[in-house]
Amino acid sequence: MEDINVVLGKMAVDEAEEVVDKLGQGGMLSIEPKIIDTTKGETIPERPHVHVSEPILEEVREEELD
Repeated sequence: MEDINVVLGKMAVDEAEEVVDKLGQGGMLSIEPKIIDTTKGETIPERPHVHVSEPILEEVREEELD
């Protein structure tokens, strides 16, 4: 993948997008949906923080002992 990025990085953006699209259509390259394109001003959304409280952990430990 690094080699592909090097080659695409040397191309004009429009040309690189066309190549990636053709590679995808040909089944040679799979691009995940929801890719963030920072070259177009898109930003990475913050992930919500999940908090696990101690009582839940204690309940699991007690169940393991039974």
